[in-house]
Amino acid sequence: MDEKVRDERALFKFSLIAPVINGTVTGSVMDYFEQICTKSYQIPGGDFKEISPNTVRRWLSEYRRFGLDGLKRKPRNDKGAPRVLTAEIAQAIKELKSIYPHKTATTIYSELLAGGFLGSPPVSIATVQRFIRKFDWKSEPNIERKRFVFEFANDCWQTDVLVGPRLLINGKKKGTYLIVLLDDASRLCVYGEFFFEENSISFHTVLKKAILRRGLPKRIFTDYTEKNTMP
Repeated sequence: MDEKVRDERALFKFSLIAPVINGTVTGSVMDYFEQICTKSYQIPGGDFKEISPNTVRRWLSEYRRFGLDGLKRKPRNDKGAPRVLTAEIAQAIKELKSIYPHKTATTIYSELLAGGFLGSPPVSIATVQRFIRKFDWKSEPNIERKRFVFEFANDCWQTDVLVGPRLLINGKKKGTYLIVLLDDASRLCVYGEFFFEENSISFHTVLKKAILRRGLPKRIFTDYTEKNTMP
């Protein structure tokens, strides 16, 4: 990709997040993201494409950290890293995705990388993302789920977020989000609660109440790092 296309794509990304940066969004930021992602866009240098709210949220995070340079697609810096998944790595991705189907590819990549399941040097995140997008999860109903199951309760909690019903409040529809903490070993729902905002404040509320009810876990797997940047 040449420099001109990289600049055009950065400006395209900025055009979608500019209302959030300028403070002109009415309502919640997540509602705005969902609204703008209901249609396809002509990507500079490419075809029409649908964009997910999580992708736009990541662009906002990258802009706040690095400015317009953060919105430019970086040249590949993983030369020498294997681009083809081995059978063992593919199986690890299948197991984790089948256990936690709502987890994003970024979260799955981070957890596999931390556990040393992605080889040395590790495969790129783009390779894992492509595999998750193309794989037909419904065709593999009998995947064994042992590799990522911890032995004892409170060894590990996992976060999960589900989109709840839209409620009519003061004549306006407002989205809800169910944020839960799940115990990896027992599959117990440690604690869950509905919120109007999917952000770090809501997550910390769930975490505090879960600890008060079930004690302190040894570790927590969560993908709320990016969401801490949300207004």
